[in-house]
Amino acid sequence: GATGTLNLADLYTKVGENELSINMMLSALFLFAFSIKAALFPLFAWLPASYHTLPSGVVALFAALLTKVGVYALIRVFTLVFPLAESG
Repeated sequence: GATGTLNLADLYTKVGENELSINMMLSALFLFAFSIKAALFPLFAWLPASYHTLPSGVVALFAALLTKVGVYALIRVFTLVFPLAESG
């Protein structure tokens, strides 16, 4: 990849070297992608359609785990890679 790492701490240092406009675009893309995964409003259209076509065990997995992965990823990426303000 462009950064050579998937470690969030290393990504933070690599992202700090970018221009502000590139960082804003990257953060918007991450926000959009993880919002779809988390089925956040208004990007939840895929979720109800997928529930009624799947077996009940898979629906339980979707409801209990998979959509929450998107929320967890949002929290991790936006607190570690794209923090709101520098501390210090």
